[in-house]
Amino acid sequence: MTVTLNAPQQCADFFRTYLLTRLQHWRDHAAVKTIEIATLDAEQEHILKAITLGLDLAEAWATVRDLIIAFAPYMERRGHWEAWHVVLQGAISAAQHMGDADGEITLMVLLAKLCQRQSRGQDLVRYYRRVIRLACWTGNRFELARACSNLGYFYIDGGRWWRGEVLSCHALSTFEALESNHGRAHTHNHLGVLAIRMKNWSAAETHLLAACQIWTVMPDYHSLITGYENLALLYCEMAHAEKALYYLTQAEVLTQETGETAEIATVWSNMAFAYRLAGEFEKAIVYAGKAEDHYRQRTNWHAIARVWHNLALTYLATGNLTQASDYCERAQTLYQQFNDQAGAKQLRADYQELAEKR
Repeated sequence: MTVTLNAPQQCADFFRTYLLTRLQHWRDHAAVKTIEIATLDAEQEHILKAITLGLDLAEAWATVRDLIIAFAPYMERRGHWEAWHVVLQGAISAAQHMGDADGEITLMVLLAKLCQRQSRGQDLVRYYRRVIRLACWTGNRFELARACSNLGYFYIDGGRWWRGEVLSCHALSTFEALESNHGRAHTHNHLGVLAIRMKNWSAAETHLLAACQIWTVMPDYHSLITGYENLALLYCEMAHAEKALYYLTQAEVLTQETGETAEIATVWSNMAFAYRLAGEFEKAIVYAGKAEDHYRQRTNWHAIARVWHNLALTYLATGNLTQASDYCERAQTLYQQFNDQAGAKQLRADYQELAEKR
């Protein structure tokens, strides 16, 4: 006897088959693997729709998970943070429903990294702590080390240096044992930033050059942008403005070549810092303005606090005390909102030191 499927069932089967085919197509597509900006810009909405629909299809889970992981760098670098945040939250719920602990760990690391870009500090800490617990439970040493390294960087950035150093050093030793160049480079970079904060210039240069060397050889030009930014910051702190501007120029070129639009504001912010140190105040103000505009588009107010910090010092150096005082107060207010005690303390010290020199 022949069984004829009714029309609704046929439509449902056709839809599942079509969706699985599209998900597999994009998961294996060269544009996703190589992060080909032009292609992904044109197809972004279609890929996101396929992912969203696929999260409700149990048989598609493995394909959807792998596509999300592969597509994450594009969404982060192009600044599509809010939309991607929603997708990752849905994916984590799906991983929990499927009992996929390793998938949940990897997706939660991606969400925590995204929260760092979005200045969602409390969420970041919560997600990384859960990753650490899950990774310990499953024995996933790589993701454990990655979570320790990234959480350590967050603590370093927030002025909790001892906690950040402990986590970063643990991560580095684990990455060394795993022979993970990716992990080693990022953790060297984090420890380099810590050394800058502690004014240990020699250690900072050693860590940052090690990171940049690994990224150059890999090659990983997206990460190399961050390395150049931090080397520039180090040389600014050492009052070597010309050397800092050299690395920032290299970073700016790489942002254009790689389509790393989300990172360009940081390059411009650091250029404003370097030009201020070089005494080129007009250029400093121009680049600070460009950075602020870009950060506003991403609602990255913590980064704007640093821009205003630099503008306060720039206007103070030019003798414009009204503007200097205004930007100082605005930066202090934002530092307080983000509980960035280190940033607030540094601004007070920088402002007082420059005022006394005048």
